Amino acid sequence: MLRTILTFFLVIPFILQASGQDTVCYFAADYKPVPEMSQAKFMKRIKRKAHGKYVIKSFIREEKIWKAQPKKRVIHKEDGLQLVKISDRLLTPKKIYRYYEEKSPGIYTFEEFIRKKLYRKGSATSLVPLILQDTVTEYYQSGHVKSITFYRNNQLIGNQNWLRDGSPYISDIYYAADKIPEYEKGFAFFRSYILGNLEKSEIDFSQVDDQVVLGWVITESGELEGIRVVSGKFRNLNRIMVKLVSSLPGKWEPATIDGRKVRYYMEIPFNFGQSTPKFDYLQLNNAGQLTWD
Repeated sequence: MLRTILTFFLVIPFILQASGQDTVCYFAADYKPVPEMSQAKFMKRIKRKAHGKYVIKSFIREEKIWKAQPKKRVIHKEDGLQLVKISDRLLTPKKIYRYYEEKSPGIYTFEEFIRKKLYRKGSATSLVPLILQDTVTEYYQSGHVKSITFYRNNQLIGNQNWLRDGSPYISDIYYAADKIPEYEKGFAFFRSYILGNLEKSEIDFSQVDDQVVLGWVITESGELEGIRVVSGKFRNLNRIMVKLVSSLPGKWEPATIDGRKVRYYMEIPFNFGQSTPKFDYLQLNNAGQLTWD
């Protein structure tokens, strides 16, 4: 019997209060700074707590609701070193050590480390908040390059991407948009197609306790490409999930930014466990997550 698919990803809307002590920054879906809230997809509220200590509260707008993202604390440990703590309510805070150098007035180079492994390096015009400029390179824990991204005043201009094994992935993809992709057959069909075919598989789901996270790209023409397993413990289950999503009939309405169609990358977790409610309310929300409503 199939016992499956529940995710605990939660986003909680907040009513934002104005504060004279906060610095507020707005960013469009391509991360370009914009002057007004009405133009923004992202918002950051920066509060200076003490000398060299900042709290950054981040929000993303989904439709007309601003939803909280993990909070950051930035602490200047010494000249050339910041400690960035990223936390939410469910996970242990992630610690990033950012080593930086001011190359010229208003231009910094930086390297960021997680557990002594290089995570990201590049250039920026501001450290709080981090405003990226020119080339920024991200790495997998293995040391392989994950992406090389090009920025102009924090606006994403383009990127090259690689898989964990070093093989090339789809280039010039976006991770946020004014309008996210929509599946032409609707998410009720998406849900029933995945669940119906899982029930026909040979896997005994009563013995499975795992989360399979799949990622893929919706192209400018509405094609689904680049399906990859981000995480998942069981190879056979991973293979079945990739096959199911690959065989999904129909096309997608592409994502748009400022009215132009763009390539959009999404990741969706499928949770498999022994205590699972009914499938009736499974749906795909605006964050690209399968959730229980």
